Amino acid sequence: MYLVTIPKTSINTPFMKSLSIPSFIFLFCISIIHAQEIEEGGYIEIETKRIKESNIKSIKEESDCYVNQEEPPYKFEDCDDTIEEKYDENGHILSIKVFEDRDLAEIYTYTYKANQLVSKKEDFGDGISKTTYDYNASEQLIEKKEYDNNTLEYQYKYAYNTQGLITEKEYIALREDSGSFGGTTYSKTQDTYTSTRKCTSETEYRKDGSEKNKIIYEYSNNERTVVEKEKRDKNTYVSQYANTYDSKGNVTEKILYDYYGKQEQRRVRTYDTHNNILTYEEYNENNALSQRTTYTYNAQNDPIKKIVYRPRTSYTNKEEYYNTVRYSYEYDTHENWTTKVSIEDDDDGYDLTDEIKRTIKYHK
Repeated sequence: MYLVTIPKTSINTPFMKSLSIPSFIFLFCISIIHAQEIEEGGYIEIETKRIKESNIKSIKEESDCYVNQEEPPYKFEDCDDTIEEKYDENGHILSIKVFEDRDLAEIYTYTYKANQLVSKKEDFGDGISKTTYDYNASEQLIEKKEYDNNTLEYQYKYAYNTQGLITEKEYIALREDSGSFGGTTYSKTQDTYTSTRKCTSETEYRKDGSEKNKIIYEYSNNERTVVEKEKRDKNTYVSQYANTYDSKGNVTEKILYDYYGKQEQRRVRTYDTHNNILTYEEYNENNALSQRTTYTYNAQNDPIKKIVYRPRTSYTNKEEYYNTVRYSYEYDTHENWTTKVSIEDDDDGYDLTDEIKRTIKYHK
């Protein structure tokens, strides 16, 4: 994965589908001030793929390729999907083209002014969507507009406190049939913070000013553990999740609760000195292990092995379950990988599960 840092706003690229938040939902109050892939005080960091230097001019990535041998050097044939990206000398992404079975399916283009993203256009062949961004004198995002074929559909407005944190977010659907989230056409959310920049509450209001929902955040463990509680009735708040962070801002434990505030799952992560995840464990409502995933990395901090283990009693397993995936890479002189092959061990010896090749060009 590499990091694309876009100041003051957000971009949803094809790589971001698993990370991005649907644009019709208000971006929620962040309880831990840490690098996020969502908007926070007018700042956005987008994680797509790991690239070890920012002087990238273009990337061509081909996936779902056919490889007929187990060991490198690999020969790739008949790649089904291709993504082409272009960047300027400041590291800003300029365009993304998505090909499916060699046919151009999607085009994303981005424009900037004074190092700030001012527009994003998405062309899917049968229609064009566009998003524009406006900023205040402090370079904070204050308004975002979304268009469908030149028709303005959604509008988002943001306000900040003296700490630069978002205190108010307003969502407006401008067409009667364009309310996306459960038919909602208007919503306003107000956030409050502690003196140490930790979010304490997020209250959502309807257009008539009545309260629709409220979430509060409670801290402990030197503010490294935060519990999110949602309002159930006038005086009752029920826990939704509890996160515990290490000193680097990594989530080390996440406890998930059901509608009534009863624990239904616990997730535990450990990391190495490079912040790579070493282990990821899931525990059920009885705090019994249901799955453990362990990772091994090479000198370039890319994963070379992943092992998934499930005890006999987890899910519907009658026997213990093990699955091992090995990753093999080839690198260029900048230590960015140019080929990646995932090999899943099975009874036949190996099974190629994911084959990707990249062509990376650099600005001189």
